Amino acid sequence: MSFSSLLEVLQIEIPSLLEVPKILIFIVSVFIAIFIGRYTPGFVRLAVNRFSKQQSSVIYETLIHPVHGAFRAAGTFTLISLSLTWLREDYSSLYSLLRPFVNLGVIISVAWLASRLFSQLLRVYGIDLIRRLGREVDELLLVLETVVNVMIGFIAVLAFAQSQDFNLIGLMASLGIGGLAIAFAAQKILEQLISTVVLYLDRPFVPGDYIRVSLNPHAADVYGRIESIGLRSTKLRTSAKSTLVIIPNNTLANLDIENVTRGKKVMVMLYLDFERSLKEQGLA
Repeated sequence: MSFSSLLEVLQIEIPSLLEVPKILIFIVSVFIAIFIGRYTPGFVRLAVNRFSKQQSSVIYETLIHPVHGAFRAAGTFTLISLSLTWLREDYSSLYSLLRPFVNLGVIISVAWLASRLFSQLLRVYGIDLIRRLGREVDELLLVLETVVNVMIGFIAVLAFAQSQDFNLIGLMASLGIGGLAIAFAAQKILEQLISTVVLYLDRPFVPGDYIRVSLNPHAADVYGRIESIGLRSTKLRTSAKSTLVIIPNNTLANLDIENVTRGKKVMVMLYLDFERSLKEQGLA
């Protein structure tokens, strides 16, 4: 064997011997992702520091640090998802097996981060704004958090279905009557939420107000005191019977409401003349 032929053999064999299996690279990448993911809040702090050096510590302590666990989870799953690309070509079956679980972890962690971050943002900056507007803090916070969490959950479901090339809308359409029932139920839930938001934004009444409303055109109007405004319904305590009437918010949003409490106060001065002088006990 000549020297040139031996050199050609070595050029072919040595790289193949030194080549690291991609499955091993993937395993190492996962451990690196877990390690680096723990420092995701620190990376976010550095990014915030580049845009606002003066307020970076305040933003980190009020918004990022309270939800550092969600940042770590989202960062870790995102890096693991990137590491999964090492298995796409040589280990396609293993890649197809792990891909749905990794995508599910990424979507859930990001949705959890978005929910926690919005809740923290609302508590830090929203409470003061709500108080300035003269709104009930606890009830309005509950409504806003519920609406946003429902939207985040819906987007997460659509994102996971899209990542798996799953046509969720087409499936609902193919279910026929079942799909119509699901769509009708979703419409009712959405209608309730929108009506609740309308009541909170328009504020035709607040807890403690006395209102008069016609729930039945063939019966007398209902007069009572608003006890609470919930996500689905409003509770009204009637004045005559002292019973509790629960009215769905979507029904109440479409009715004519007379707010008696907000009526203008009229002051009348009465002058009384007496034929004889009153004693000291009767001057009051």
